[in-house]
Amino acid sequence: MRGRAGRALPVHPSGPPLVMEGDQYRLVAEAFRSLRTNLQYAALGSPLRILTVTAAGPDEGKSSITANLAVALAQGGTRVLAVGADLRRPALHRAFDLDHRVGLTSVLMGRMSLEEAVRQTEPWGVDVLPSGPLPPNPAELLGSRQMAALLEEMRQRWELVLLDTPPVVALSDAALLAARSDGVLLVVTAHQTPRDVVVAARRQLEQVGARILGVVLNRVRPSESGRYHYYYDYYSRDGSSDEAPRDGRPSRAPRAPASLDERGGRVLADRTAGDGDA
Repeated sequence: MRGRAGRALPVHPSGPPLVMEGDQYRLVAEAFRSLRTNLQYAALGSPLRILTVTAAGPDEGKSSITANLAVALAQGGTRVLAVGADLRRPALHRAFDLDHRVGLTSVLMGRMSLEEAVRQTEPWGVDVLPSGPLPPNPAELLGSRQMAALLEEMRQRWELVLLDTPPVVALSDAALLAARSDGVLLVVTAHQTPRDVVVAARRQLEQVGARILGVVLNRVRPSESGRYHYYYDYYSRDGSSDEAPRDGRPSRAPRAPASLDERGGRVLADRTAGDGDA
């Protein structure tokens, strides 16, 4: 992948993929822009400055969602800070090819200032605070007064702060941060995350008074994107958006589905509903 100036993008080969540029990811990138728009509408009437991104269980792709959403927000003109708040299995820093040995825990332990620990990712325009050295007591550190004060400082300095946190069901870390955030995005994997686990995640977040803004359904197979893909493809063709479909069908054959990354997939944001819809 290459950046705007033709440079290779700083993406760690084993890290969460950044898909916001490159024609092969255009459908996925458009889904992240839709997610950005949905968040902006969800924030109407109440402030949204700190957003917790968590998952029901492990390996749901929350770090990938956090990184790409941060890039989409930055491309839309938002001053955004992405924070590696998963102090157990941090991955956010790898998406931006950063070293995580200095970061959030360094600031909480008083070893450096927030300004010194934050990295600027020039090609993406996203400020990133990696996790820092992994502590023996992540929950105590994230629930500390120092963390509360740090979140307040972030709230004053950035338009939106995204917290990449551990899964919510097995650990208390995400719930601690969700209670101090203005909203929560819950990431679940299509056809993989059991319904009872999603319901348990939602209940744990509700118990701490978290404001659940919606669910991101990750890794939807391209064959399932059907109507969404058709409409996107139809309106993305050069000069073809004014062509009227004949008999409800496109006047030209649709392009082949975009090549979707294994860990990217189609991304949707949907309002959480009752247990039957979880």
